[in-house]
Amino acid sequence: MVRGEESSAFALVLVEQKSLRAAARERCRRALAAMEKLRNRLGVFEREDRPAFHQWLAREFGRHLTAARDLEDAIRAQQELVRDVEEEILRTLCDPATAYQRVRLRTTNPERAAEEDRRRAEAAPKTGVHLSDSEQEEVFKNWLRENFGVHAEAMDGVAFRINFGNFRVHLFGELPEEEHRRNFPSLPMPCPRMVRAYRVLVRRLHPDRRGDGSAQASWLWHEVQHAYGARDLERLETLLAFTELDEEEWDAQTPLFQLRAVRRELRQTLRALRQSLRAAATEDAWQFAKRSTDNMFRARVGTALEENLAGQRRTLDYLTNLIAQWEKPVPPSEYSASIGDGNLS
Repeated sequence: MVRGEESSAFALVLVEQKSLRAAARERCRRALAAMEKLRNRLGVFEREDRPAFHQWLAREFGRHLTAARDLEDAIRAQQELVRDVEEEILRTLCDPATAYQRVRLRTTNPERAAEEDRRRAEAAPKTGVHLSDSEQEEVFKNWLRENFGVHAEAMDGVAFRINFGNFRVHLFGELPEEEHRRNFPSLPMPCPRMVRAYRVLVRRLHPDRRGDGSAQASWLWHEVQHAYGARDLERLETLLAFTELDEEEWDAQTPLFQLRAVRRELRQTLRALRQSLRAAATEDAWQFAKRSTDNMFRARVGTALEENLAGQRRTLDYLTNLIAQWEKPVPPSEYSASIGDGNLS
């Protein structure tokens, strides 16, 4: 040490953590008790209030409910058709009208559709043209603009990357090696600490070992599987501490930072349960088992059902009109025709 300089020595201070761990454990137990009360209240709502409300609803508004179910079935069928057309667009890079015709053909005559797919694949020219990333992106932007009237600059960044990735795979072949690693990363092998924690948690939480049907145990089991699949050691050890709340040796064995992580987990769960309870309190079924219905309540529920039916009809009309547009194919431009056939030359 140079003369005149101040000393930079540090002193170690030992902290007795037993009392701190005991306090953390007590706070966690109080949070668990609060969670149990909230879960019980939500359980009453699910077991008593909501069934009683639906029985009354079926008795008073059966016609509305039947109409809503019929509309929902029709909407679901139209949505499935729209989804099939969208998948066909991404698969073959054709315009919506052509994709619709191919989907309908695949439904009515699958053998002929398979033969046309094979013939189209064999007829597609193998140009061997290699475009740079920027050139491929420009082709994709032009394809969006020509076929859908969509400007890529107005798209959400995540949506653009996903759709551009699908476009590159279908039109230009496999993803570049760097992008493939980013989109499909390989998981590392679990370390010994992770394996030990996982084995202990499996012994404690496996459904075959627990016959109590505990909702908390089921939630922990799924969290453990997710954490192990993601190779998240910190999360696994937090879940391990969570399961030790009822163990006598918990104070002496569990590090303080893990106890605090458990407390944070409990606080997040409490917030979620309170949000669920507040959402339940806004429903007409809230405390319905103890409620006496009157004309005002009946009128309000009837108005809400009518508004829901009107919204479903609007949705069905939109899907029907969209499909009707596809049933009248517009002659594609030279560019969209070449894209639909997979020919960039």
